[in-house]
Amino acid sequence: MRTRWIIHNQGLDLVNVHLFHDASNLIACNSSPSVYSGNRQKALRYVINRISDGSYAPVPFFLFGDFNFRLDTLSLVESLSRSADVQTVKKDSSNEVEKIICEEKDNDHKVLLHIETKLFAYLHEAVFREDNGRALLKYDKEITAFQDVITEEDIRFPPSSYPYSEDYNKPTQYMNTRCPSWCDRILMSHSARDVIHRDGGGGQQCGV
Repeated sequence: MRTRWIIHNQGLDLVNVHLFHDASNLIACNSSPSVYSGNRQKALRYVINRISDGSYAPVPFFLFGDFNFRLDTLSLVESLSRSADVQTVKKDSSNEVEKIICEEKDNDHKVLLHIETKLFAYLHEAVFREDNGRALLKYDKEITAFQDVITEEDIRFPPSSYPYSEDYNKPTQYMNTRCPSWCDRILMSHSARDVIHRDGGGGQQCGV
């Protein structure tokens, strides 16, 4: 949905976006970038092209909503399991991968990472919260294809747009159906960022 606003004599477009999610963690692990990331890239490029097609006078714009951006799953899994024994389990009736299990080589061979279609369970999930998940930002790559057109403020909060556990005794534990990610975003054209930061009004960081 696209709406146009005039605030203090400044025209702005606000565009709400909801892109496709990753239907399977296993398929997301097949390639880097994943097929899902490629689909989101095409959809977002379509939205940006529609905004810029000349149908209306161009003004700075903001894109906001659930982009369903995911961390580069294959690269992340390779990093998390670098020192682990990796076992790929396939279905008996086909060659289709059913689960990926990564076990620690010591520590009594505890399961470090367990991945299925709707399961992403990492033993040391605190890494997604420590220092606001800063160490994982290098895997947050989906916006890079659009840096010539859009940008965003610095991310200084942990992956928080994914459901937490429904167990009230574990309020900071993520649900283990998908890898935690920064899905909900506010992106903007470079001209919109200039509006925010002009007259000394910028410099604020995104946070919760």
